[in-house]
Amino acid sequence: MTGRSWHGTLVFCGAVLLTACVNPADPVVPVADDELHGLMTTRIADLWSQIEVLDFDPHRTALDLDTERRRKAVDIARSASGLQEAARAILDIKPQLNLDPQQGNRFSELANQLLADGATLQALAQGNQFDEIGAAVQRTMETCNTCHRLYRNP
Repeated sequence: MTGRSWHGTLVFCGAVLLTACVNPADPVVPVADDELHGLMTTRIADLWSQIEVLDFDPHRTALDLDTERRRKAVDIARSASGLQEAARAILDIKPQLNLDPQQGNRFSELANQLLADGATLQALAQGNQFDEIGAAVQRTMETCNTCHRLYRNP
């Protein structure tokens, strides 16, 4: 993937992710827990806001762009590590949510998927695998959207 298509994919994914976190789909199982929603709206939003995109100035050299990409990859890896911490916090909150066993199992499944998605994103960023980061962000957004659709209050 070229630098421009990587940039476009990341911009699109970031916009969709932030929109999805702010405007979740209709929930199936409302979960009234201020701590969980505070975590989702503040912690994860802050972490994802750190995943900045590159500004492709036509006057910048390829070396400048590569240096900037690598610098941003460090930020993405750090944010992905924070996302994993947030997923662990979500799992820690689960007992307070009073979910029935089936709902609890699905909730844990999604939180564990978020943990795995964060680990994948971190590994890709640490390996400077820029072409794969957009797809990893997309998978992470799908996990977030599914959980929000099922468990988050409007």
